[in-house]
Amino acid sequence: MIVDKPDWVSTPGTPIFGVSVHPDGTRLATAGADHKARIWNLLPLLDPQLEIAAETQCPRLLCSLGDHFNPINAVRFSSTGRLATGSDDKLVCIYEQRSGAAQASLGSSEGPNLENWRQLHALRGHSNSITDLSWSPEGDLIASSSLDNSVAVWNGQTGRRLKVLDGHESFVKGLAWDPVGKYLATQSDDRTVIIWRVEDWTQLEVVTEPFKHWIGSTFSLRPSWSPDGQYLIAVNCFQSPCHTATVLQRGNWSSALTSFVGHKAPVVAAGCNPNLFYPPQQLPKPASKPNGPGGHVAEDANPSEEPAAASIIALGSQDGRLTIWRVDRDRPILVANRVFKHTVVDLAWTQDGYHLIACSMDGTVASFHFDLAELGPVMSQEEGRMGPPPPVPVPAIPSRTSQPVREVTGGKRPANGSADAGRAAKRVMPERVGFPAAATRASGPSHPTESRQHAPGSVPGGLPAGHLGSVAAPSQGERLLVRQSPTATTAGVLTCNLGSPTSLAKGSEPPRLLEARNQPSPGSSGSTQTRVTVACNGERLWSDGLPGRTVAVCGNLRFAAVALQGGLLQVYTAAGRRWWPQMQVQGEIAQLSCTTSLQLLLVTTCGDLHLLNLETCREELGGASLASLLSPSRPHSQVVSAKLSAAGVPLVTLSDQRAFVYHQGFKLWLLVADQTLSATTFLSTMAGASLGELGQLQRDAVKAGRLPLRETVNARMNAAADDRGRLESNMAGSLALGNAAEYRRWLMTYVRHLAGKGNTDRLREVCQDLLGPMGQCSAAEQSSSAEQNQQPPAWEPSILGTGKRQLLEKVLAILTSNRANQRLLAEMTELLAEARQA
Repeated sequence: MIVDKPDWVSTPGTPIFGVSVHPDGTRLATAGADHKARIWNLLPLLDPQLEIAAETQCPRLLCSLGDHFNPINAVRFSSTGRLATGSDDKLVCIYEQRSGAAQASLGSSEGPNLENWRQLHALRGHSNSITDLSWSPEGDLIASSSLDNSVAVWNGQTGRRLKVLDGHESFVKGLAWDPVGKYLATQSDDRTVIIWRVEDWTQLEVVTEPFKHWIGSTFSLRPSWSPDGQYLIAVNCFQSPCHTATVLQRGNWSSALTSFVGHKAPVVAAGCNPNLFYPPQQLPKPASKPNGPGGHVAEDANPSEEPAAASIIALGSQDGRLTIWRVDRDRPILVANRVFKHTVVDLAWTQDGYHLIACSMDGTVASFHFDLAELGPVMSQEEGRMGPPPPVPVPAIPSRTSQPVREVTGGKRPANGSADAGRAAKRVMPERVGFPAAATRASGPSHPTESRQHAPGSVPGGLPAGHLGSVAAPSQGERLLVRQSPTATTAGVLTCNLGSPTSLAKGSEPPRLLEARNQPSPGSSGSTQTRVTVACNGERLWSDGLPGRTVAVCGNLRFAAVALQGGLLQVYTAAGRRWWPQMQVQGEIAQLSCTTSLQLLLVTTCGDLHLLNLETCREELGGASLASLLSPSRPHSQVVSAKLSAAGVPLVTLSDQRAFVYHQGFKLWLLVADQTLSATTFLSTMAGASLGELGQLQRDAVKAGRLPLRETVNARMNAAADDRGRLESNMAGSLALGNAAEYRRWLMTYVRHLAGKGNTDRLREVCQDLLGPMGQCSAAEQSSSAEQNQQPPAWEPSILGTGKRQLLEKVLAILTSNRANQRLLAEMTELLAEARQA
């Protein structure tokens, strides 16, 4: 473990009340008592080489925001990258990053900002200081707590206040949004935690028991949810003689599941790691080495237990100490002493889970860097979807050992174990309260290894891809490239929304739902049949029975498709007729995808892709395969999703943050998203609704697989210097997708970028491509001439349905923004006029 306290992240002479990490892991926001929120470059904290780099090569302070008139108490990034700040001036401000030149805040002495963050909304409605903020998981809603005893829920897109929650009788000092998006938890000085149901904003539960004995009020109360939503960590509890944080279990809110005991002053902040971790006890442990001011990390307290994934929680206290715990252990992983001189008020983890940022009222920030041997390997997203595995046999009398918790302190590390024993009085000695025995893992590797990777999300229109469940083994010599989801072989029911039909008489109708229910065959032991049903508003429209188990479904208002084990595919018409007999493909079917047309994309476990045109009865890909994308050089790469674009182009997203589009002309895969292509500042400034198909594909690729944060540092740093290349790639990618609107947007963004840089050579080439030959003859005539004289093919006057010379007009309008382009502008304007007269 490495502890770092950068002197360049500070608010001179004033406390720092809040910290937040940008979802892409490159920025850190701080809330200062000097009325300013600052956005810092987080990369120097993650890479020692960047930390020693000069300020000109790796800038530290990216932006300073001075729109508040009083101390800022909370700062939070949303999942979409927007920033919210809450202050004593009763305002909540929402910012978003935009392209263009940045300016320094009015009256600021910190120089010009390097990033252009503009205020989107100023939310007014509270009558007292804002104490905490929390975004919804999707980033569309934000909740604010205040000393006016209320909680306000706002629309983060429009700034409109949606609801005021008035259930508390005293200052509301903290809140946390359930990661599932179903509940909002608020904590108040009235010694209660209220669980609000988001669906109708009613009180689901008022929790009082753990807080009856707390001693005094605190500046803030910051609860936190575990990443799976199973636990809520509530702060400022007391169990004599120690201050504690309490674990409340979802669905059984009234009684505490366990408590983290040991702090000497109130615990005021909890921060749950965004990942679940397997314990590290069976991994080879490196020798402990000093970190920071002579500190070192704790060892696991129960090395003999079978590994089971659990949440990791960081706690900050008014005693100036920071502790880190596993929810299934009764001793802390880490006790950090004398790192801070005052209260630890806020905590933020990076998305990879191995870096923690903490801030204190002493005006400093510290970063804690962990490795695999200290926290353990991360549970993949897919393993989390599988749920707890069945238990394995354990010895009748398991061996259990207990090792001492070591501290991160300001003193020297003890030379041996006896020195540890001599410091027993200084240790945090937690006392577990009623926690059940840890669950055991299913059979498999005897210990978690470094090969655990974040697995993919679900496949639109089909099923998620991931680790192999109970599927048929591949045939001899066949390599398993795409794995079926465990859900595909264990779920009882698979469903798909076919869409909502419309008619002139009835207007829009309720959506039609396709359901494939796996059930035992009557009169046959062990065999399974599938009941396929399409219903609308609870009324069954048609039904059919198929022998075998369903592994994937998809469809639209024109057809429905059901994939069965054994590589069988059944396609139905809209009325429920079997369009053809069951089709047999080579290998098991892993995924299905379709759009609104009569095209069906089918992916097999051996990596074959089939694009079936159900109208013309043709296969349109001609032997496309995923084998070239899943090379041995990337052993952990897996297929997250395979789907069709709106124009019917196959798209594939991999777990290593890459995405590809299949070009049917070249018969090759085109790379349209990776760490660098997704890092463009132009993409990061776009809201989710305006991302477009390519932008959303790039963002999905980043979310699909979380690589170690250190591996992305260089790509992120190079991103700022190579936007031109990424814009060119995005133009070509949107062209390959056949998305006209997105191509026009990337083209205009590219031209603005070149115009701002005065890059006349590339601008001239773009203009000439759009202008075309002078005195242009028809495409048919040029094609005939090209065949006879072997000349280049005809120039097409349109691209994706838009006239090229119409696009040129818009390009020329952009060139007026820079005087360096005036000569080119005059030349192209004259040529365009001549071309139209010809």
